[in-house]
Amino acid sequence: DSVITIGKQGCICGEVIAPHLIVNGTFEGSADCDHVEVLEGGKFLGKVLSKELVIEARAVFEGESKLKVEETLPPMITLEDQ
Repeated sequence: DSVITIGKQGCICGEVIAPHLIVNGTFEGSADCDHVEVLEGGKFLGKVLSKELVIEARAVFEGESKLKVEETLPPMITLEDQ
């Protein structure tokens, strides 16, 4: 799996689409990721769409979070020749 990590002195402003995002510095924008972690001292400002969001103690999260739900298709119905 691909992981994007923002270090303590790092800053990303914009849009991130990745399987895993770890924020130890500053992120400002929107993220579409399966897993997002905001570590102690990290700052997330913006919108996140994820299956899992972890915000550690003394981390900052200001924004909007939406749960990414996997769409399930209804079972296929097949017609057999009689």
